[in-house]
Amino acid sequence: MPKQKDLTKEDVLHIAKLANLSISKDNIEMYRKQLFSHME
Repeated sequence: MPKQKDLTKEDVLHIAKLANLSISKDNIEMYRKQLFSHME
C-alpha cells in the first residue's frame, strides 16, 4: 500500500500533464491528498 508521502509533487504534475490538466502550484498539495485517497 503506498504511503501519502510516496506521492510526490512531481507525480502530481506528471499525472496532470498526462490528463491535459493545468493546475496551479498552490493546488498541488490538495491534488496530492485527493489522488492518494483514491489509491487507498
